[in-house]
Amino acid sequence: MERQSFLELRRRETATYQALVRFVRLIESQMGRLFDEIDIEEITPAQSQVLMVLVEAKEPLTTRELARRLSVSDVTMGRFVKALEAHGWVHKERSTEDRRAFLVRPTQKVYDTLPKFIVVVREILDTVFGPVGVDKVEEIYRGVRAAEKRLHALDGPPKAWDRVRE
Repeated sequence: MERQSFLELRRRETATYQALVRFVRLIESQMGRLFDEIDIEEITPAQSQVLMVLVEAKEPLTTRELARRLSVSDVTMGRFVKALEAHGWVHKERSTEDRRAFLVRPTQKVYDTLPKFIVVVREILDTVFGPVGVDKVEEIYRGVRAAEKRLHALDGPPKAWDRVRE
């Protein structure tokens, strides 16, 4: 690839990365606004993701498993669970299989509020994906999942680190 084309590709990749970061932040901002509009209180959009995972799992999950599924640190998940428990969204109990682990389960409050959560999520999804169509949504999903897998496989120092240090 010639240098000019390579630089254009890098610029487009950087712009795409920045757009994705803005996109996620905008979704969280709009979710928070919609939560306020329909009186879902004492929960952030990021914390609501924990509830979605728990409801989908249909069984209690450890804080470590929740952290893994949401790609956040154990410390961050611990903070989420602590806040959710304080506001009555989840119940936390020690695992009988591993006394070091805690199992988290949604409370009745989650199920009582579920219709409101569904309204918010549908509003976001319809706004983002409604005009796109099923085939394009599937293509976007496959692309994002493939990129996610590549990122999970990333370990060690950056490949170009040795060239930078010289």
